[in-house]
Amino acid sequence: SGKSELLRTVVLGMMTRHSPDVLNLVLVDFKGGATFLGFERAPHVAALITNLSDKAPLVGRMKEALAGEMNRRQEILRAAGNLVSVAADEQARRAGAELAALPALFIVVDEFSELLSQHPDFADMFAAVGRLGRSLGMHLLLASQRLDEGRLRGLESHLSYRVCLKTLTAGESRIVLGSADAYQLPNTPGAGFLRTATGE
Repeated sequence: SGKSELLRTVVLGMMTRHSPDVLNLVLVDFKGGATFLGFERAPHVAALITNLSDKAPLVGRMKEALAGEMNRRQEILRAAGNLVSVAADEQARRAGAELAALPALFIVVDEFSELLSQHPDFADMFAAVGRLGRSLGMHLLLASQRLDEGRLRGLESHLSYRVCLKTLTAGESRIVLGSADAYQLPNTPGAGFLRTATGE
C-alpha cells in the first residue's frame, strides 16, 4: 500500500467524482507499467503511456504532444474571444455562449525523477505546464520513489502541494516535507503527510 496504490486511488477517485466531459487524464508510467494497468479502457483516459525508460522516441513524442495540447488550448481560448483562461470559457458557456468545452487535463507521471534523469530537458516542459497550466486547465501530479531536488530545476515553484508516504531515511523526509515526520510514520499502510502550498 505505497506509491502505486496511492496513485491508483487518486485516479480512480477523480474518475468516480467527475465525468469525462469535465476531466481527462494522461497517465504516464516511466518504468514498469503496472501502476495504471486496467485504466486504459476508462473514458476519462486520453492516453496511457508506459515503459518509456527504453523508448527515447516515445518520450520525444509525449513531450511534443503535451506542447501541442497547450498550444491547442491557447488557440481555442484566443478564437473564443481572447479569453484568459478555461474558467472564463466555462463562465461564458454558462452564460449561453456556444463555445467548445475544455475538460481539465490531469497529467499523472509515475517515476518522474527517472524520466528527468534520462531526459533532463523534460523539466522545461513540466515547468511550462506548471506555469501556464492553471489557466489552460492542465494540471500535473508527479510521483517518485525518491526525490532528487537537483533535478527539479525550477519546477518546485509550480508544484503547490506534496504528499509523502513513509521514507527509509529522515533525510528523504526532510527533502520532501522539510521535516523528518515521514520517516517516523508507522509501518502500517495508509499513512502519509500532505504539505500544502502554505507549508503546513
